[in-house]
Amino acid sequence: MKTKHSFFLTLFFVMGAQLFSQSQFVLKGKIEGKLTGKISISYATFGKDDNKWTRIHDTVAVKNGVFLFHGNIREPLMAWLDYNSKFTTLFIEPSNMELYLPKDNIEKFKLQGSKIQDDVELLRSCSKESEDLWTTLDDQLKPIREQLDTLKETHPDYKKLSDKKEYLERQIDSIRKLLAQKEIQFIRSNPNSFLPVVYFSIQRLYTQGYLSLDSTRVLFNNLSEQVRLSSLGMETNKYIQLLEHVRVGKTAPDFNTPDMNGKMVRLSDFRGKSYVLLDFWASYCGPCLRGVPHLKKVYAKYHEKGFEIVGVSVDRKKDEWLTAIKKHDISNWYQVSSAQDMEKRWQGYMNDEDINEKYPVDPIPRYVLINKAGTIIGTWESYSEENEKDQDAKLKEVFGE
Repeated sequence: MKTKHSFFLTLFFVMGAQLFSQSQFVLKGKIEGKLTGKISISYATFGKDDNKWTRIHDTVAVKNGVFLFHGNIREPLMAWLDYNSKFTTLFIEPSNMELYLPKDNIEKFKLQGSKIQDDVELLRSCSKESEDLWTTLDDQLKPIREQLDTLKETHPDYKKLSDKKEYLERQIDSIRKLLAQKEIQFIRSNPNSFLPVVYFSIQRLYTQGYLSLDSTRVLFNNLSEQVRLSSLGMETNKYIQLLEHVRVGKTAPDFNTPDMNGKMVRLSDFRGKSYVLLDFWASYCGPCLRGVPHLKKVYAKYHEKGFEIVGVSVDRKKDEWLTAIKKHDISNWYQVSSAQDMEKRWQGYMNDEDINEKYPVDPIPRYVLINKAGTIIGTWESYSEENEKDQDAKLKEVFGE
C-alpha cells in the first residue's frame, strides 16, 4: 500500500509541475474514503481582451477519492465546489494547491497552497469567539420572535418578551460592530491580502454602515498596488468612484438607455425642465416594493409641478421586470433598464454606457434626487420610514405644499 500511495503522490506532483505555468492553478484533491463520482468547481474570470466576465464550470471524475482540477487564472478568486449536491466556498489562486475534503462535511475542508485561503482562516480564527456568541444569541432570539408573532400587545407576556428581544438584538448588534472592526483592522494590517477585494469586504463594510465613504476610500488606497490593480481590485475602486460621483452637490452622470417599450430615455433631456428622482429597484426586491406606495403619493402630488420619477431596474430578465411593472401599477412614470442590452449584461459583457457603470446599484433600493440643473440634491440608501419622511421634507422644500 505504501508503494502505491507514494507512486500516486509522485504522479500528482509530476502532473502538477507540467500543468502549472504562467497563470495556471492546479488543485489536487482527496476526499476521505475511497469514493467515486463527480465533483465540480465554478468561478468567474475577467478577460481584458473581450471586456467580459466569464463563468467557468468544470466537472471532473473522482476515482478512489482523488480528483484533479486545473485552469487558467491570473489572480486569487473565490470558487464554489459541488460534490453530491453539497456545496462549499473556497479561495484559490494561480499556484499548486492541495485540498482535503471530509466525507460527511465538505465545508470543513483543508486547503494548502492558497495564501488567500490562509487569510480567510486567520480572520475566522480571530472572530470565532464572537461568531459563536452571535450564534448562541440568535438561537435564543428566534423562538422569542416566533412567540411575539402569535401574541397580541395586550397579552401579559408580550412586554417581557419584547424587552428580551430588544436586549438580544442590541447584543447581536454590538457583536456585529465588533466583528466589523476586526475585519477593518485585518484589512489595515494586511495590505498585500487579496481578501478585501475578492471577498468584497470593503463594499460590504460600507453598505452595512460600518465605514463612511471617506474611510472606505482610505482603506482601499492602503492596499498594495498589486491588489488594487487586480480585476476585482479595480471593480472595488470603480464601486467607490461611483459612490463618490453621486454625492450631493455632484452633477448626475448622464445616461441613455431603453425604457420598458424600447424607447431611449436620456437623463440630460430633463435638464431645465424637471426635478428627477431615480429609483433603483428590482422585481425581486421586497424593500423596493414597500417603497412603491410612497412613490405613487409623491408622484401624484408633485408631477404637475415639474417632478419626474425614473425607475431603474436591475432585473436580469425582461419578462420579470415588465410583469412587476404591471402588477404594481407603476407605469405612470418612466421605467428603464440599468443596461442598454439586458441579455448581454448578464452574460458578463461590460458596457461603459450602462447605468450600472455610472451609478452604484448595490444595495437597492437606492434613490437619487436631481434638480433642474442636473445637480444631485439628495440621496437615500435602503427603504425606511425615516427615508420617506426625509424625502418628503426635501420635496416640500423644493415645491412647497
